[in-house]
Amino acid sequence: MNEELVLNNMPLVGHIAKKYWNTGCEYEDLVQEGSIGLIMAAAQFDPEYGCRFTTLAGVYIENRIRMYLRREKKHNRCVMSLDQEMTEDGRRLEEIIGFQPDEFEAVWKLDYLERAAKVLNKEEWELVRRYYIDGVTQAELARQCRIGQSTLGRKLQKILAKMRRAAE
Repeated sequence: MNEELVLNNMPLVGHIAKKYWNTGCEYEDLVQEGSIGLIMAAAQFDPEYGCRFTTLAGVYIENRIRMYLRREKKHNRCVMSLDQEMTEDGRRLEEIIGFQPDEFEAVWKLDYLERAAKVLNKEEWELVRRYYIDGVTQAELARQCRIGQSTLGRKLQKILAKMRRAAE
């Protein structure tokens, strides 16, 4: 399913990458970064959240391209691929620096969450933290808040929509 989502939505990557043609970066590099964002979106997609895949993918693709552009601007040089061989014995950059993809994704998610959470009040932030970060189940959280689980679900959907608008 994830592979099918990625293959069917590759044109979206090209469409978003075209918006950044005038940045001085190669179009192919923008497409490559956007494709990574598309793959990340496919890995995170859950149709039960009530969000269309293209909506989620667009955010991931755009954010990935923007992060790439910020790195390029900051370093004013070509970013080396983690898969590029670095040494004569064939070790890759990711092995040399001890890069773990899960660590990068965790840092990226925290940064995104921090930016989006600035619009939340204390109660909303507490719900988001407990459900999405601490992993408290919806049933348990609803019981603790003394509200119905469906009410909590609607509340969480509204909070997420508010966060998405703020992060865009």
